[in-house]
Amino acid sequence: MNAPALRAMAAHEVRLRMRRASTVFAMLAVIAVTWLAIPDPRGGMTLMHAGGARLLYDSMTLSIGSAVLLNLLFGLGGFYLVRGRVAEDLRCGIGGVLGATPVGDGTLLLGRWLGGMAYLCALAAAFMTTMLVLHGLRGEAPIQLSAYLQTYVLMLLPAISLAAGMAVLCESCGPLVGKAGDVLYFIVWATQFSSMAPTINHPFGGWNPLLLIDFNGAATVIARLIELFGTPDISIGLSDFNAAVPPAIIGSGFWTADMIATRCASALLGAVPLLPAMLLFHRFSPDRVKAAHGKKRGSPLDLINRVLRPLARLALPLLALAGRLPVPARGIVADLALTLMSKPSLIAALAVASLAGLLAQASALGGVVMMSVVFWGIAVSDVAVRNHAADLESMSGALAGGATAHALAQAASTLLLGCLLTAPALLRWMVEAPLRALALAGGLFFLSAVAHLLGRATRSARTFLALFLVAMYISAQAPNAAILDLVGAHGSATPFSVSVLSAAGLVAILLAWLFDRRARR
Repeated sequence: MNAPALRAMAAHEVRLRMRRASTVFAMLAVIAVTWLAIPDPRGGMTLMHAGGARLLYDSMTLSIGSAVLLNLLFGLGGFYLVRGRVAEDLRCGIGGVLGATPVGDGTLLLGRWLGGMAYLCALAAAFMTTMLVLHGLRGEAPIQLSAYLQTYVLMLLPAISLAAGMAVLCESCGPLVGKAGDVLYFIVWATQFSSMAPTINHPFGGWNPLLLIDFNGAATVIARLIELFGTPDISIGLSDFNAAVPPAIIGSGFWTADMIATRCASALLGAVPLLPAMLLFHRFSPDRVKAAHGKKRGSPLDLINRVLRPLARLALPLLALAGRLPVPARGIVADLALTLMSKPSLIAALAVASLAGLLAQASALGGVVMMSVVFWGIAVSDVAVRNHAADLESMSGALAGGATAHALAQAASTLLLGCLLTAPALLRWMVEAPLRALALAGGLFFLSAVAHLLGRATRSARTFLALFLVAMYISAQAPNAAILDLVGAHGSATPFSVSVLSAAGLVAILLAWLFDRRARR
């Protein structure tokens, strides 16, 4: 290993990623979501409770609770923030230069892993700084910096190590460079939660090898809390509590030697993907790179779209309709037709969602909406970057209304498609539960605006996709939190939460417009 080269490459990786606009947006999104999930106990909700009693907002409670929530975001989103370097090297022509350098494969990949680790750790440090501010506002005990540092290191390092290691592996193996790698990592990330049940159902009295794959750390923390408080009634996240019971205190001896050793071993296990990465990395060999890029690869959704290609003809009448509409509506309908024609799976989803929305019982309608919105979000994540990917952005300025009008038409068509997918539920709720209908409409507007903003600002579909999947996962796990009921699926949204999301959508549209205006200058 060449130590100076290793340091230089790691520092270069950090600088490259820190300059991306996606870093700023991801950081702001993580802070916003986590702060919303850490309520003020005076409002009747708490971050953690044990046996019905809330835990005192001291350094241990806030550091443990925020670290668990942050790992849910970083564990999934961190992978998408780190990966993409090989594709960028090939696009810029740097791959051939790297292939000719005397630096070994191991040094190159290890440098990228260390750079990815350092980048995510820097984001975690920035987040911890904001948590100290929140502690100053809502805390009930003095800030203990050592408790935050110990908890964040032990909780976050395994998840960060796995995200960076899997990103390097997916960048080193040809079949995993595309969306197949994204799917593989999501499966790995979801599989780790299989360690939760065996360890939560039994206290931490004996070491369980499944804790080694608890990269998120939730199972380790909950098992330890069960041991400390003697009750399986443990909750981390938005939850109510018994105000008549005095707050419980975790204490300073939370982390035991066994737990520390397990978390360190879990962090080392997260780096194991580097080993197959070094064996599979082709060093930008011209023959293998050309073969890899000459063969069309895609995700399972791409395969479904190719199979359903004949359905694209059903969208042709929309193009004829667009030609007869006035200018603002013309662009929206034309862009909607383009989305349906390029992704015919959406046409099939429209039929299935419409049938399910009409036949589903009222109690199951929220689940139908949730699944429809998840499919919609995955499908439209790249709409805002479609012109950039095809190198057609300069041509959009020649359209009626200019580039700005075309960009807004894309955002409006995304919203229209979401409304079409959820139309049966929207119509039923307008009659049966007007507030849920408003929540659905406001949530779709908010998500469409955020997809438009992140796509225009980061020139990547992965930023929105990662944050969207994490947000929907958190929403599914917190059915009683009004602000996290993004599309009214749980029926817990309030007029205030709907207003906040709608206002946030307007702000996102304004920021996207300002970004486009600055970019054109």
